[in-house]
Amino acid sequence: MSVIPTNEDGPASGADAQPLLIPSGDISQIVALGNQLQAHASTHNIHNVFDDGGYKELLLLTLLNLKKLNRTGDDAVDRQGRRYEIKTVARLSSAGVRKSKLSVTTEHTLTIDNIARYRAVHLWIVAVFDQARPEAVYEISPAKLEPYFSAWEAKLQAMQKNSPPGSA
Repeated sequence: MSVIPTNEDGPASGADAQPLLIPSGDISQIVALGNQLQAHASTHNIHNVFDDGGYKELLLLTLLNLKKLNRTGDDAVDRQGRRYEIKTVARLSSAGVRKSKLSVTTEHTLTIDNIARYRAVHLWIVAVFDQARPEAVYEISPAKLEPYFSAWEAKLQAMQKNSPPGSA
């Protein structure tokens, strides 16, 4: 498994294809334990035993030598103090069906402040997991996500503009 840098068109190639983060942590023991746990969970029709993110975050933090931050705000920080937003995507649905299309979701209560925070992180790390196994890790600069941020911001501003005075 490798870290895959991205550009606007997907995985980067050529001169800009070098990842900014260099995997240096050994995750093989964690993956082996996770695979054992997932095999047991699958016998009970639990196809993504780590959906809450603990196992997946542990793998990413270990692999990329990042430190977890508090639950609110940015997800992780590196030794240079740069902050990261981490998102994980499950290849299998909770019903055990392999997804043909994958997407990243953000929090349910998106705010203008959170969009500003998303813009300010050093990188977004998006990891795809096939049950307990990491399939791919993408690093995406906030600049590449600006079209999404702008659309979310415009939608929130329109909602605020159309809200009656004094409403929450």
